[in-house]
Amino acid sequence: MRSKMSRVVNSALEPVGIEIRRAPGRKATGDYYPTVPTCQVPYLSAKLEQFFGRRGDGWFVEVGAFDGYSYSNSWGLAERGWRGVMLEPIPEYAERCRRAHVRHPRVDVVEVAVSAGDGELGLRVGGAFTTASPDQAAELESQEWARGELTATEIRRPARTLDGVLREHGVPVGFEVLVVDVEGHEAAVFSGFDVAAWRPQMMIVELADVHPQLTQLRDEHASLYAELVSLDYVVAFKDAINTMLVRSDVYRAAVSRPGPER
Repeated sequence: MRSKMSRVVNSALEPVGIEIRRAPGRKATGDYYPTVPTCQVPYLSAKLEQFFGRRGDGWFVEVGAFDGYSYSNSWGLAERGWRGVMLEPIPEYAERCRRAHVRHPRVDVVEVAVSAGDGELGLRVGGAFTTASPDQAAELESQEWARGELTATEIRRPARTLDGVLREHGVPVGFEVLVVDVEGHEAAVFSGFDVAAWRPQMMIVELADVHPQLTQLRDEHASLYAELVSLDYVVAFKDAINTMLVRSDVYRAAVSRPGPER
C-alpha cells in the first residue's frame, strides 16, 4: 500500500519496527539517481546505481503511476534521461503525471488500467489509495490510519494486459526496471504479464504478504512472491510494503564487482 502521508505509513509499520523517513534529494546528497522526499525504498538511489551503474539510458515501466512524483520509485531514472512508460488509469492523476514529467520528453504517460485481461476495470478512487480490489478497500476503511482516504467515487476505466502495453510501446525484452504499485491488484497485473518472457532486470512490487495489518491479500501476495522468486530472481530488499527483486544474473554481476577505492 502506497501511503499518502508519513504518519499513515509509520503507524502501519510501527508494529514491525520500521519507520519511513524523508529521503534527501540529489542536491543534498549528490545521489546520481535523485529520489523524491516521499520515496519508501531506503537508499533507492544507491541500489539503482549498484545494479545499473551511472547510466543516462535504459527503460522503466511503472504500473500505478499516480501523479508521477509522490512516492515514486522511478523519478531518478526519468531525471537521468531514461525512457519510461507510466501507466495511470485515473484521468486527473494521469494529467498530474504528465505535468510532473513535462521536462522528461522520453517519458510516456498512458491513461489505462492494467489487469489480467483487456476490457474495463472498476476502481474506487482515493488518491494514491485508489484500488480495484474490494478486499483492499474494505480493509483500508477498517484501519484507523487509512480511514477516510478512499472516497465514495467509483469509476470504470479501459484496461489492458501489461504484455499488450509493453508490445505497443516498443519496450524491449530484458528492460531494466518494472514498478508495480496498484493497491491490491498486483496479482491480476502479473496474470497478464509473462515475466519469464520479458525478464525485467529489476522489479519493485508492492506486496503485503508480511504486512502486520493488511491481511486480506496475504495469501495471494505470498503466492505471487514465491512465484516471482522462482523465476530466477533474488530479493534485494523487502519490508512490509515493498519488495525489490533483481534478476539473478544482474545481481551476481553487481555483487561481484569490486567496490570503489577509498
